[in-house]
Amino acid sequence: MADRGARHLVIPSRSGATSEAAAQLVAELTSCGVNIVAPKCDVSVREDVAVMLEDCARTMPPIKGCINAAMVLQDAIFQTNMAFPQWNLTMRSKINTSKNLHDLLPKDLDFFILLSSLAGVVGQMASANYAGGCAYQDALAKFRREHGQNGLSLDIGWMMNIGIIAEKEAYQRQRETSNDMQPIDDKELLALLTLCCDPNNPIELPPLSEGQVLFGLRTPADILSEGQQPPALLERPLLSAFSYLVGGSNTPNQAAEHAEKARDLFQRSSDARERQQVVIRAIAAKLARAMSISPDDVEPSKPLSSYGVDSLMAVELRNWITKEFSSTVVVFDIIGRVSIAGVAEVVESRSSI
Repeated sequence: MADRGARHLVIPSRSGATSEAAAQLVAELTSCGVNIVAPKCDVSVREDVAVMLEDCARTMPPIKGCINAAMVLQDAIFQTNMAFPQWNLTMRSKINTSKNLHDLLPKDLDFFILLSSLAGVVGQMASANYAGGCAYQDALAKFRREHGQNGLSLDIGWMMNIGIIAEKEAYQRQRETSNDMQPIDDKELLALLTLCCDPNNPIELPPLSEGQVLFGLRTPADILSEGQQPPALLERPLLSAFSYLVGGSNTPNQAAEHAEKARDLFQRSSDARERQQVVIRAIAAKLARAMSISPDDVEPSKPLSSYGVDSLMAVELRNWITKEFSSTVVVFDIIGRVSIAGVAEVVESRSSI
């Protein structure tokens, strides 16, 4: 922003410019003639924001633009072990910060940008709090535009070279396994912000976008073109129109037809062992697609954990089992030392089909 002419910047954060890198950046920008302040301020606390804005008004011109990049990740499975403080911290980082900035900043801003996530569109395993907060930001951008104010919610994919996912291998593995978002680097994000922050060249959105831009979403067609089956998060009516391959023979219903084969075999059989074998083969096929191996290499005597299935992947498997076999299994039935054959036995015994 400074390279593009910004000379007054307010950058609040919960820690302030206390790290060596932050202090160095502030010093460099100050030496270049940029009036920059980096106050310690929790923007999710309304009173703190009001005090900060009052202090800045003494040394700064009126604020003309805002980018809300606040976020906190507190991953846990909502139904089993997400404590309220985990839920609340993440929600506050998205909802409270956005509402406070909306309420307390001037109404005539050149831009009001909320850095949201595709998690609010397609969901994200063990991140109900984060997905919910992102969905709120999408709704707030729509609300602002309906009331004649600038507002834009950028639902971006996962950042591969900056930020918390780039710093933690566990988050990177989760995103690569989910295969529902494109990795985005800092240059792409900054290029997008360059377009969105220019008041002299406002970005033109389709009439139905309602101030919401999706950036980095993988469509079912992207994954089908690689010879793989789309993950469950992308197999939904919302994205069915994006299941066509140009020059291919697939249809939007191909994924559903593929899943119905296992479900039909399961329904038609009255023998418990045959039904268990159907589930075993279906699980083996799903693991094979995720790991790029042959289904024949999946051994029913081994637990799912031996194939890299963690609690996050177990949530997706649980949801898939519920959908395909109408079986009320829980995550703890899937992970642990239970073999794949043992999981199939539980699925068959609890199925309502």
